[in-house]
Amino acid sequence: MSRTCRWLAAGLVAAMVMLAGCSKEQAAQDAFEQAVAAEQEQGLDEVVVRLEAIIERWPETAAANKARKELEWVRSLRSAEMRGPALLAWDAARKVGFAVEKYRLDKGRYPARLEDLFGKYLDGPVKDPWGFDIVYRRTERGYQVFCYGEDGLPGGRGLGTDLVIDTGQVVSSDAGKDDHGESDGGAEHGAR
Repeated sequence: MSRTCRWLAAGLVAAMVMLAGCSKEQAAQDAFEQAVAAEQEQGLDEVVVRLEAIIERWPETAAANKARKELEWVRSLRSAEMRGPALLAWDAARKVGFAVEKYRLDKGRYPARLEDLFGKYLDGPVKDPWGFDIVYRRTERGYQVFCYGEDGLPGGRGLGTDLVIDTGQVVSSDAGKDDHGESDGGAEHGAR
């Protein structure tokens, strides 16, 4: 084979490799654009699946690098979405707890029932982000304020986790227990 033919063949191979690389990069870029566009129609779960597929299929491409950054942002957004209702629930429970403490400072005792706070300390029942009333219960040692979470029932996990304030102290999930840690047969839970 002549020197010219070898150079021509080498050039042809190089061009084919470049085209294959461009094709791969373009395919990855197209997939990235489709993944981002999927958010409006199919939600963040589908975006995560598509971005992970881009990273797995075309790991060395610029589109995969963009997918990694986008995936980090999407996961951060999803985490914030999950924390949002829990933070609002804590705010609602603390609002009742603060009202109880203000009442105690004014009257020298804890209120017997939540309704004793209405008017001066609270405008009315305080709702959690899921529409359930925050529950107040007077105990032997003080009081408890409950937010029963997304399901509105004692116990639970995730967004159904009970949020409890026990005489000014934040506790996480002792709802449905009396002052001695025994089950009280299910404390009344908030109405919608």
